[in-house]
Amino acid sequence: MIGIPFPAKALNLEQKIGNLAILRIPTSGDRLSGPSLAQRLGYSSTARLLIVNADDFGMSDEVNRAIVCGLTDGVLTSASAMVSAAAFPAVVEFSKKHRQADIGIHLTLTSEWDDNRWGPVAPTTTVPSLADGDSTMWRNAGTLYRRASIVEVEIELRAQIDTALNAGLDVSHLDSHMFTMHSGNLPYCDLYARLGDEYSLPIRAASALLLSIGLTSSARHPVLPLRGAKRALLLRSGFASVLKAARKRRVLFPDNLVIMGPTDSAMAVSFWSEVIDRLPAGVTEIYCHPAIPTPEIRRYVTDIASREADFQFFTSERARSLLSAAEIKLLSYKTIRTAMRDSRERARDESNDRNLRIEAQAN
Repeated sequence: MIGIPFPAKALNLEQKIGNLAILRIPTSGDRLSGPSLAQRLGYSSTARLLIVNADDFGMSDEVNRAIVCGLTDGVLTSASAMVSAAAFPAVVEFSKKHRQADIGIHLTLTSEWDDNRWGPVAPTTTVPSLADGDSTMWRNAGTLYRRASIVEVEIELRAQIDTALNAGLDVSHLDSHMFTMHSGNLPYCDLYARLGDEYSLPIRAASALLLSIGLTSSARHPVLPLRGAKRALLLRSGFASVLKAARKRRVLFPDNLVIMGPTDSAMAVSFWSEVIDRLPAGVTEIYCHPAIPTPEIRRYVTDIASREADFQFFTSERARSLLSAAEIKLLSYKTIRTAMRDSRERARDESNDRNLRIEAQAN
């Protein structure tokens, strides 16, 4: 394994799991007063609550079929739809038949696969900086940030949300494809929180990121995989910016986010089993990328083995049994959305009452 050694005392090891450990990476040092998110949702402060979200809903038929199976027969509690992708109409049809399904918007600004490209939802004449010469989105976030106008980014993201709402989706939350809205690019972070505010939707963010790390046999020198180290450092800064903007606007988000799955798909069952068993108190989100491995998707999706492993685990009876044995309560983003909107309604009512009292006293 290519990795970076760290002295154990320098890491906040939330839990040791055999030759793995959970590294808790705080994204903000602020400890807010008042009830916890779990308490606001009607649970105790020690309750362990879990959102299992499937990303990329609408990317392809193989992804759609896997996610539908997970939502109807597995332990998936939520999914995030790619409005710009070709198989999005099937997401709309599914939602019409399953109104209870929890479906958010996977805000999409990049298109990474050679044989499955997508372009902006807004007309390319309106958002020309978001598309390459083939009228498809840029392949990676770095090119996006160099080329894109933030004004056009906002037009596109609003077009994605509005298209989903106009199609009849009961949108539950917002998150972002390839973490483009969590990068530490401040205009993107602020826009992300602002969209959550204006549409009254919770967003994918977290006060702490949970990352698995490998341990040497002595367990005295944990090794953080290089890919994980880069992802953790990038996201810590970005999530801190998102949190600051979200809290300012009273947008709700989970307490914890598991940011990387197993590096070896063959270890998926043991990895996820142990992570689930040791979830911290509060609301945690696990995001995954299930897909059914057909010859077509194998042709262009380079991480199909891990996607198949996600599909197999999160639709398994073992996953359901583990969650039950660990007394973990499954949660949807709609529950957080309800709490957020109820809180805003109460705040508006209180503000109106104060204004009426002030007006009465003035008269």
